[in-house]
Amino acid sequence: MRYAATTVLVLLLAGFLAAGVALPAHAQMETMMGSTMSETLTLPAGEYKAYGVSLYNGEMFRFSARVAAGGPVDVYLFNATNYADYQDPMKLMFGYVHAGTQEDTMSFSSSVRAPGADTYYLVIDNAAISSSGAMGTGTSTVQVSAQTGETVDSGLIVVAAVVVVCLAVGSILIVLSVRRQRRKAAAVPPPPTWPGAPGPVPPQQPPIPPPGSPPGYRPLPPSPPRT
Repeated sequence: MRYAATTVLVLLLAGFLAAGVALPAHAQMETMMGSTMSETLTLPAGEYKAYGVSLYNGEMFRFSARVAAGGPVDVYLFNATNYADYQDPMKLMFGYVHAGTQEDTMSFSSSVRAPGADTYYLVIDNAAISSSGAMGTGTSTVQVSAQTGETVDSGLIVVAAVVVVCLAVGSILIVLSVRRQRRKAAAVPPPPTWPGAPGPVPPQQPPIPPPGSPPGYRPLPPSPPRT
């Protein structure tokens, strides 16, 4: 579905045309960003700026936009198809990535995983382009930053390092404990021996019955000699 992962907006184009009002100027300022970007952007009324970035499927894209001066703006995240519809003045609708979009805002930040490999556009809009968005009546100064790729929280790194160290120390202690037990077992001396010392006593065997004895016959052990 074309707009399965996006929300559809209705533009003000029909309203402007019906009222006989000219559409606001919507000058395009577009740039392709690298893995990181940070700048302070001055947007006159009726203008926008787009930051293009190529993302692979599932790649993380983090960004923030904060109005430092002026009125609220619209922040959109588009895929290539959404962005083409957004640029087309004859389109009455355009879609956007919902998790990366906030209209009529003074501050917005988000972390979005790309739903598919594509060129995406982070757009800061200061024009009355949407019926639910900012009106774009004056110049706005916006601080924008963005970053692509996976990042690991430093706190998680510390926790993982502590766990690894604990496991390593525990393994060392177990090995040392086993070695000590083996050494103690090897240190036990054998029983002392001396010349003429009696050897181990063999187990007593029952006397053998004479031939022809009935079943179950057990001869009595010999009596000790009388003194």
